[in-house]
Amino acid sequence: MSSIQLRALVATKGPLFTVKGKAFKVEGISSHEDIAVGTFKTKRATYTGVRCNNTRVVGSPGAEVWSILAGNGRQVTCFAVYQGAIKELAA
Repeated sequence: MSSIQLRALVATKGPLFTVKGKAFKVEGISSHEDIAVGTFKTKRATYTGVRCNNTRVVGSPGAEVWSILAGNGRQVTCFAVYQGAIKELAA
């Protein structure tokens, strides 16, 4: 099982983070082998997030990319976990 950087970040800094002005709370993360999904809650809604394997972030080698999706499949936001911090991504 691979290490999940987001899980380590939540353990050290807590479950709350902000991406593009929107506050999220990590409710839970589940993983099996190289697949990881998470539940992310905002003030008004609950979303599902998926870890985007094999996605690279320029200038951030080894960053872990996550995409948060609404129930209809629309992407709410995308971010990376790199060196113990959240990095906003344009998507």
